Amino acid sequence: MSDFSKKQIFKSDSNNIQSNASIRLKTNACVVIGSDNEQKLVFVDEVKCLKSDGKNADLLSFLKSEYPFNSSAFASTKIIYPNCYFTLVPKMYFDENHLKSYFLHAINMKDQHEFDYSFSELSYEMMCVNALEKSYLNELKVSFPNAHLFSETESMIKVCKDDFLTRIQDNKTYLYLFFSDNKCDILLFVEGKLMIANRISFNSIENFIYHILNTLQQSGQFAEQTEVILLGEIEKQSAIVLGLSRYFQRIHFLSNQRNNELEGTSYNYALETFLL
Repeated sequence: MSDFSKKQIFKSDSNNIQSNASIRLKTNACVVIGSDNEQKLVFVDEVKCLKSDGKNADLLSFLKSEYPFNSSAFASTKIIYPNCYFTLVPKMYFDENHLKSYFLHAINMKDQHEFDYSFSELSYEMMCVNALEKSYLNELKVSFPNAHLFSETESMIKVCKDDFLTRIQDNKTYLYLFFSDNKCDILLFVEGKLMIANRISFNSIENFIYHILNTLQQSGQFAEQTEVILLGEIEKQSAIVLGLSRYFQRIHFLSNQRNNELEGTSYNYALETFLL
C-alpha cells in the first residue's frame, strides 16, 4: 500500500495536452496544479502523506512516479517551497556578502553552515533574504533539476504587494494574514508603505488575536481603521475568522481568477492557488 494519497480536485474538459506544472509544497503534502499557456487551469491534484513522519524525499519520489514532469506533457515546472526563515532588509543596508548575518537572531552560529541563503528584490526598497536547510534544497534540485524554485515567502509577499496596489487608499491600513502549516505570516501596510513583516506560530485563537491586536497597537494603528485580507489555508467559517470579526469591521479573502473555476469543488485550499 502506498504511503501517499492522491486526490483530483479539478479537471477541465480542455483538449490541451501540454501543461505548465506548479507544485506547492507543504509539510507532508503538496498541491499540484496544471495550467495552459494562458494560465487557465487544466487540473488540480492534492497529494498527502499518510504517515505523520513521512520524509520529503519520499514525497518527491512519489511525485516523480505519478507525473511525467520531464516529458513533453509539461512545458515547465515551478516549485514553491516553505522556507524556514526569512527577513526583509532595506536595500540601502543590504550586503550580498553577509547573508548569514541577517539570521544571527534566529540561527545559532554553529548551525549556520547547514543552511543555504538566497535573496530576491522586492518593491518598497526592500530585499527578501531566505534561509533553508541545505539538505532540503538539495533534494529539490536533485529531484527536479529543471524546475524553477521559489520560496513561499517571496511568492506570498509579491502577491500581497500586487493586491495592495489595487486597494491602496492613504487613509487606510491594510493587514495581510497568510496561513500555512500552523503558522501565520503578517504584512502590515500603512500610508502606502510596508511597515511590518513578521511570522508567528500560535497554539490558540486567543493568543493569535492578542498578537495581531498588539502588533497594531505598537504600530500606532487601530482595528476599526484596518482592512484585513486573509489568504492561504484558512476557511471562511473557521474559528479564526470568527475571532477576527469581533475586532475588525472589514475582512476579505484574497481572490483570484482561478477561484471561479474551483467554485463548487471540495478543494479546501482554493485561496492559495494564487501562489502558483
